[in-house]
Amino acid sequence: MSLNCIWEELLTLLEDLEDAEEIRRLRESGEEAIPWEQAKAELQAEGVDV
Repeated sequence: MSLNCIWEELLTLLEDLEDAEEIRRLRESGEEAIPWEQAKAELQAEGVDV
């Protein structure tokens, strides 16, 4: 396995860990979450290209 491949796998794992921590933080904060499709539709209605 090349060093580049190992580095890419490590970055992916770190990004996944960061995402999991953000999800945990949001759940604990009690912030309201909306489905992506709803958020996407709202952004598109505002003229945002998503």
